[in-house]
Amino acid sequence: FNVALTDVLPSGLTFVSAAQTGGLAATTLTTAGSLAATWDTFAVGSTATFQIAATIDTGLGSGTVLTNTAPVTYTSL
Repeated sequence: FNVALTDVLPSGLTFVSAAQTGGLAATTLTTAGSLAATWDTFAVGSTATFQIAATIDTGLGSGTVLTNTAPVTYTSL
């Protein structure tokens, strides 16, 4: 499969950095303001792990819940 991952942080967080920390190495990896990674081939059962650092924006209310999602899309070869 061809796979693409994108992670744009939610409002209330400011992106600092990101790095791949394990699994199948991404073919392309962009970490300028958000995380984007692609794989030309991603075999069934493979994994990839990333670590993202962010700061909490000032003025964010105590008890605010922040939810981060990272959509993954794929196309069959």
